[in-house]
Amino acid sequence: MMKRHLCIDKNKTLLKRVIHPSSSQILPSLYFFLSSNNLNSSNIVNKNNFNRSYSSSTPSQYSNKVYSWGSGLNGKLGHGLDETKIVIPKEIEIEEDDDDNNIEKNRVFNDGKINKITSGTTYSIFSGYDRVKDRQVFYGCGDNRDAQLIVGNGKIQALENIELLESPMLKSDQIKGKQIKQLVSGTYHNACILSNNNNNNNNNNNNNNSNMDNKDTSKPMVLLWGASNSGQIGSPEYKRVQYDPFNNKVLLEIGIKKLSMGATFTMALSNDGKLYSFGSSTFNELGNGDMFNEREPKLIDNQLLIENEIIDVECGFFHTLALTSDNKILTWGRNQESQCFPVPKGTGKGSFTEVQYLDTSSLGDSKIIQIGANNLNSYILTENGNIYTIGSNEHGQCGVEKSNFKEGVLNKVKIGDGNLKVKKFYSRFKTVIVETTDGRFFGWGSNFDHQLALETRCIYFTPVELNNLNDLHKDYKIIDISISLSHCISLNSNK
Repeated sequence: MMKRHLCIDKNKTLLKRVIHPSSSQILPSLYFFLSSNNLNSSNIVNKNNFNRSYSSSTPSQYSNKVYSWGSGLNGKLGHGLDETKIVIPKEIEIEEDDDDNNIEKNRVFNDGKINKITSGTTYSIFSGYDRVKDRQVFYGCGDNRDAQLIVGNGKIQALENIELLESPMLKSDQIKGKQIKQLVSGTYHNACILSNNNNNNNNNNNNNNSNMDNKDTSKPMVLLWGASNSGQIGSPEYKRVQYDPFNNKVLLEIGIKKLSMGATFTMALSNDGKLYSFGSSTFNELGNGDMFNEREPKLIDNQLLIENEIIDVECGFFHTLALTSDNKILTWGRNQESQCFPVPKGTGKGSFTEVQYLDTSSLGDSKIIQIGANNLNSYILTENGNIYTIGSNEHGQCGVEKSNFKEGVLNKVKIGDGNLKVKKFYSRFKTVIVETTDGRFFGWGSNFDHQLALETRCIYFTPVELNNLNDLHKDYKIIDISISLSHCISLNSNK
């Protein structure tokens, strides 16, 4: 029988490959041991939380819940530093006490009004609308050494448990009355789009990274924060990190409906279907055909992007996919594992690549309804429920056996018996999770840190059913999942 996953000794330390933005140089070959990534306890905010595992009891009224699973290093799961791993998704809760100040700060979280989630490499962020204060509020946990969690101004390295994230901008009248449309993360930088649109329901549970067909013509407010050494925040003033979220007025004037973030760059999709980029450009990830970083948002200078109406955009680490209104995909940037197109013979991996069309001829006339990307892969979902992948399969990211994998072309992924259809998918780093049209969850790729909510630390080369997520979904409907390097968080509702 052919093996479909690779296991490792539980006692061995897993070597991870990441890209860290703190240096002014991009270091694509920087390695570190996750197990040694411990923080000084004197620089960690530690509060006693009451946490409980998944329960099938049904709340008496509408509310959202957040769950986490995977590696608990740095407190990114929201359950304290003692919780080093979670296989079965565990609800994150903030302990209630008699302190009126704490009750006030934690009201939105404890009342089940969180409606957006995101995660970066080693941290998690949650947001909900505070009707009392009439503004959006943010909570976070995990690593904060690159200002990912806004607070501390360099003095707080990590938040062990869920904490309210406050800053001058987040408490200002500028965001009063504005509601969140999107919350998104790169590896170490983040952004949100806030809108005056009264039709944006506070309990809107749509996946914020897929269907962005928003007819609102207003100009949303765009806030960005975190690592900014390569210009990925879009501020004209150089800062290594940005704690207080930066109000990007250039994007305000343009009118932005969606953002997507790579390792050290950002893409902004305007209301009129044009793409603006800023940040690093070592591999032409900005799409301008050069290697010059951009500190402020700039319309991409490329004829293919200018002449097409773009309706969606997704970034990998250093490459980008753009979906056009006529059902085509443009791609550019780093092509290390043929995630954009076949690497020509004699061309070094990771070479600078221009904007060009992705070969989607194998899809026939099927309409593309979702695109996605992770480190070294690209993903396409069609309206008939088929999902296709291209790029690296070293960690099973393409969802096909090694013997069946085809490099540089789209690989169709077989879910279950082959007759199951995919409703939506979530992809980041080296892990993919899909929801089928009948409400079941499957996943593939890296499970070395239990990102698939499975006990065995493995690489799954083909989709495996995720029963722990299925069980959770039965009573608390999963409405969004954010996948990170070694952990996942989900937004759930009993509605």
